[in-house]
Order: sequence, then C-alpha cells, then structure tokens
Amino acid sequence: GLVTVSRTGSNSLTIARNSSTATFAVPASGALSTGIYLGAINNNGLALGNSPLNISFASVGTGLTNNEVRTFEQLVTSFQVNLGKTDLDVDAFITATGITNVTQITAIRNLVSDLKAYNVWPKLKAVYPIVGGTATTHKFNLIDPRDLDVAYRLTFVNSWNHTSTGMAVGSSFSYADTYLIPSEQLSQNSKHMMMYQRNNLVNRMMGANDASQRDQFQYSFGSFKYNLSSAQNGIGSYPQTNRGFLLTSRIDSTGTTLYRNGIFVQKDGIASSGNPIGSYRFGAFLGPSSGTGNFSFGSFGEGLTATEAANYYTAVQRFQTTLGRQL
Repeated sequence: GLVTVSRTGSNSLTIARNSSTATFAVPASGALSTGIYLGAINNNGLALGNSPLNISFASVGTGLTNNEVRTFEQLVTSFQVNLGKTDLDVDAFITATGITNVTQITAIRNLVSDLKAYNVWPKLKAVYPIVGGTATTHKFNLIDPRDLDVAYRLTFVNSWNHTSTGMAVGSSFSYADTYLIPSEQLSQNSKHMMMYQRNNLVNRMMGANDASQRDQFQYSFGSFKYNLSSAQNGIGSYPQTNRGFLLTSRIDSTGTTLYRNGIFVQKDGIASSGNPIGSYRFGAFLGPSSGTGNFSFGSFGEGLTATEAANYYTAVQRFQTTLGRQL
C-alpha cells in the first residue's frame, strides 16, 4: 500500500501506512547531502539493501501533516484505481454496486486479494461484504454480482435498516433471501456458513431449514446453537459472546466445527443426516420467524479447514478494519 515518512518539526517523525499514522520522538540531526534512490538506500553512492520492490508510485517533498497524509492516500488510491491496477472480480462488483468511495473500494480490493492469496476464494459460493450503506449495495454477491436470483443476490423481505456498519433486521418477520439452496448447490459433507454479527442474544440469525434438516446459527434459551446437515443442534460453549466472526464448517460426515474470530471453539461430533432443501436466509432460517441480527458480512460455500478458517478471519477482519467497523 501507500507508505509515507514525514517530518514537520525538529523533534518527531510520523510514519503512515494507508493513512494509519504513528508518531515517534526522533530529533532531527542534520540535512543529507546525497541523492535519494528508489529501491535502495544511497549510502554515499553505494546502494544498500536493494530489494525486488514493485513500485507503482513514489514522491519526495516537504513534510505532510496527518490530514494531508490522509488526503494524499485518497488521491493516490483513486489514481491507481483509474489506471486499472485491479482485479476483474473486483471490477465487476464495484460496477454492480456503483460504489465510488475510495476507502470502500480499497477494502474490497484488499479483501479479494487476500482471499485469493489464502486460496479461500475457490471455496466460496456466495459472499456478502455488506458494504456501501444501502440496500442496493448490500444485496450483491461478491462472487457473482449479477442482479439475478441465480447469482444469489439478496432480496430483503419486510423491514431492514442499512447503514455504513452493515444491515440490521428492522422488524419482526423480516429476513433476506439468498436463493442459494444447499441441497442443490453444496455437498452434504462439505459446506460452511459464516457471519460477522454485531449483536449478542439474537434468535434465529442465519441458515436454511426444512422439515428434518438444518443449517443454522441461532441463540435461544441461553445457548448459542449451530449445525450443518443435521437435525440435531451443536451447542456453543460460550453462551453470551456470539458477536464477531462466526464460522461453522463441515468437511466430513462426522461433525460440524465452530470457529469464532478464526479460533477453534469445538467440534460437535454430530453425524450428517441430510441437506436442507430451503434457501439460506439472513435473519431467519425457516418461515417468517426472524431474529434481530445486525450483519457486517456473510458467506456460504464449501467446508473450510482450521487453517482456512483462520486465514478467512484474517482477511475479513482486515476488510472490517479498513472500513472502521471491526469488532
């Protein structure tokens, strides 16, 4: 990203990366008489520490204040975006949503780059970054951002509140339908559900259900419950901390594993018994019943290993931190 080192006085030095700044007490001791190199340090004409950098922007000038650094970062990012230093999947999503905010675009670009670098991207069927602050921007699937049921874009039923921090159920009997049916699109023994949840103590938060099988997150009667491809619930070992990044994954028939903030919580040991025929929903998982979910991210796809779950959290948390809404 964009890294700046700036001095605006004799007693301190400020370092910034992508507009996040830190200031250190480093007194000035004199002016340099040598020229500045790119990719190495000029030590009296000798290049030291030259490394295989890929530089797409550089500048030298007078000291910048913190506000000037932030403005500079926005301008440079916009410049890079306009040059097309990007990804076709990112381009498609940004075009579909109509997002123009530079910080949001940067967050999306980093998210896709991280997911691909971690090799998590191929396992994702539907990803909802819930970014942009409106129902229009929140509805799109990052993997396939077409405005179609077959692309799994969300349809909001009844009342939802859309803000910069995400989307929240606004009234009873409200949910968002993904049109993604696990029995048709996912394997009974290889699937995951993930949500970045901002509330504690909600009811039916997310999932799909039919008369006998469930994929779900819910909180009821003092317990956090989860399951994939079974009628029996796994019970989370932490009854009142269901905020943050929550992921449940099944990679075989022997049980479903729960992760919170990328960390293993438990494996329930409940064998798979079927695949739900209902579509996945946010805020509910069967009929009109709903919880009080407040979502900042969500996804469905193939089962993830412990390493993949940890890496997925790292990518999503970086995304949320860039947007200033991390938990």
